[in-house]
Amino acid sequence: MISIDFLIVPLVLVVGGIFTLLTSNFGFYVAVKGDPCLLLTYAVFLSIQFFILMIGIIST
Repeated sequence: MISIDFLIVPLVLVVGGIFTLLTSNFGFYVAVKGDPCLLLTYAVFLSIQFFILMIGIIST
């Protein structure tokens, strides 16, 4: 029988990778616009991304 941890950790890392891709695309848009509100939103997304990937690494 396959452990649930064996399935959850790769799923967390894949979701983190997809979120990284979306965040980087948003970062390009923010760099073009230069709006302070968008820069703050981008910083929040980067923080969320960091915590998602740290959870995946710690749970490995």
